[in-house]
Amino acid sequence: MLHAYHLGIQHWWAAIAELATDGDGPALARAGRQLHTYLLAATSAVVAGYGSDHAPAGEDDAARRALLMALSAGTDPAGTADRVGLTLARLYWIVAIHVDPHPDESAAEVDTAVAERRKVRRLQRELDNVGRDKALCAVTSSGGTALIPIVDSDPAEDNWEDSAQYAQLRRNLLDLERAIGAAVVVAVSAAAPSRVPGALQEAREVLEVARCHGHGSGLFRLRDVPVEYQLTRPSAAHAVLANLLSPLDTHEPILRTLEAFVDAGYDRAAAAVALHVHPNTVLYRLRKLATLTGLDVSSPRDLVRVTAALAARRSGSGRT
Repeated sequence: MLHAYHLGIQHWWAAIAELATDGDGPALARAGRQLHTYLLAATSAVVAGYGSDHAPAGEDDAARRALLMALSAGTDPAGTADRVGLTLARLYWIVAIHVDPHPDESAAEVDTAVAERRKVRRLQRELDNVGRDKALCAVTSSGGTALIPIVDSDPAEDNWEDSAQYAQLRRNLLDLERAIGAAVVVAVSAAAPSRVPGALQEAREVLEVARCHGHGSGLFRLRDVPVEYQLTRPSAAHAVLANLLSPLDTHEPILRTLEAFVDAGYDRAAAAVALHVHPNTVLYRLRKLATLTGLDVSSPRDLVRVTAALAARRSGSGRT
């Protein structure tokens, strides 16, 4: 990267020198000073960024990993906290994260493994900032989980969703996307230490449901996707619902249109924009859907059935 800056300065100076005349000595001196100042600033920024990306691991990393494992598995977290010298919080924010690839990961001039490691370090650093260096994290280039201690006396475990602390956490987590430079989907809950295993499993399921239903970024709680979540739970009717759409197995454009229509809140115009087609194309395909499946999205009863069938199909466990 530093070589690119030096090469750029070299090309700029060559261009300036080519245009200069005999009376441009003072102007050339000013240009030289400005280019030198720019190069110093660029070099400092690159070195600072490199240093932050390669910051050594903290001494308590092993302790935090041990406590994360104990809390996640429900295996004596209090005893583990005492043994590793950490304080067990009364509540934890439960965070499940999915991160899309960073543009650098597909850039020809950047090694993919290097780009992934940089992204992981940025994600870890941002979560540490959110958790005031007390976050318990296990992350990879595609996401992971974090348990963030709640150190204040508020909120209570049963009313955290409307608290000021959650509002601040939401702002911080939504800012991850800007800091990392890639799309991020986050699922959040809160739980006392004894309830962490169940809450963590639920957060991972909420994350999966949000992504399956077309959300490429954003933050979600169970209350944000309750219907979608319930419709993806295994039941005797699950396979039956999923198979309502089996005629679309050989009609991919119709299925994609139905997904876009549902994800757009049943708005044909918005679905057309998402699909890059004319609204009349969406209308035609939805009519074709009715012909193939017998489900007419203009009928309130059928619309409910279509939504449920798509949720079951997307969950994958009900397909035959």
